Amino acid sequence: MPTTIYDLSYAVNPRLGEQDARLRPYQKAAVEQAVLGERKHVLLGHHPGKGKSAMALCIAKQVKLATQSVIIICPPSLKLQWARQCAVWADGLSVGIYDSNASAAKWQEANTDISIIPDSVVHSAPRLAGSIVIVDEVHRHKANKARRTLGVFGGWKFGPVEGMATGADRIIALTGTPIVASPADIYPLLHCTGFTDASTFNEFCKKYCPPYDKFIGNHSVVCYDRPANLPMLNYKLRSSVLIRPRLEDYETQVPLLTFDQFDVQVVDPAKHYSADEINNAMARGGIEESTSIAKMRREVGVAKAKQCIGAIADMIEGGERPVVWCWHREVTEIIAASLGVKPIHGGVATADRAALVAAFVAGETNALVASISAMGTGTDGIQHATDFCIFVEESFTPAENEQAVARLDRMGQTKPVRVTRVISNSMIDAAVRRANDRKTHMSQETLK
Repeated sequence: MPTTIYDLSYAVNPRLGEQDARLRPYQKAAVEQAVLGERKHVLLGHHPGKGKSAMALCIAKQVKLATQSVIIICPPSLKLQWARQCAVWADGLSVGIYDSNASAAKWQEANTDISIIPDSVVHSAPRLAGSIVIVDEVHRHKANKARRTLGVFGGWKFGPVEGMATGADRIIALTGTPIVASPADIYPLLHCTGFTDASTFNEFCKKYCPPYDKFIGNHSVVCYDRPANLPMLNYKLRSSVLIRPRLEDYETQVPLLTFDQFDVQVVDPAKHYSADEINNAMARGGIEESTSIAKMRREVGVAKAKQCIGAIADMIEGGERPVVWCWHREVTEIIAASLGVKPIHGGVATADRAALVAAFVAGETNALVASISAMGTGTDGIQHATDFCIFVEESFTPAENEQAVARLDRMGQTKPVRVTRVISNSMIDAAVRRANDRKTHMSQETLK
């Protein structure tokens, strides 16, 4: 293992400003902890937008001398972004992007230093002789029986399954939101890294998120969203794989977030129900198998959009360039049409999304209207165009909201990011906020 601090000269790129080209102190500390601390596997759990890809590549380059190659597994939309990151932070190493149409023999003959593989095809990609495996957005691999998860971490499905990271000399996992809704989310990574606290998924869940049956109408599903023993799990994660500074450890090194809210009054579609009925339906199903909840959420979103369009237009008239976050496709279309821009949602092709983002960053449009699910992760560059975002709607999963804010609050941002939430008088809105508060508390207790 190296005995000296790494040389940062290779990380300086003349195309970037000095502040972006060099690691910040909390990034240096993470690299030191991973390399000099002799951790075999690490989970870089820094908050979203804090430069984890740079840290991962610095770690990989430091330890690569004793290994064979580096494999990067990432969402398909991020493969070119990772190639650009490699050009900045791993200068001198050859990079190849896996093409699912290429034969296994041709791919293995390429023999690049760094191989980038989209996680959508990792289950069918040839097993490369790679000793370092970087897994980006590792929270995408939380379902331990999913094909994508098995392709990365392996596991058991009708027999043992070998994943790309199975047996790797070093796994470097990245996510700002390691736990999305339950401690069970992190199990596939821990199992692959040899976390010995619980040998099976069931044992792990009994310890940290005891399963229970949730009834939705006449159907029963097993849920793991009632956490237990979180201080113990936090201690064991930090002593084994997790590297995640507390906010106070780097709040002086990055611009601070500021929050505000915009209150609107809507006709509440949940007015015929009590707050307890709404809460119970959100937690355990009910009210016509919760289909009414989804419908009411959409109705509230549409009503909020119509109420705040004028205010958003006034902000733009006053010089603001907001990113407007929504959840429902219909809401994005209503707001975008009113502002004279094109929306970004699940029905928009990836290339068109990139073009709309590029136009916004270039100053060709004054607003970006997007659904959280379509653009809440991975997109880079917005931080150079604005420091202001508005949540007309929020995800039911707080980690997705945090990732959306991180499209602005990330490396390259030079101003404090301002976040405004549109809050209505609806009981649905209140129930979503309470559920998100509960999930956020669980995550903070586990990762603090």
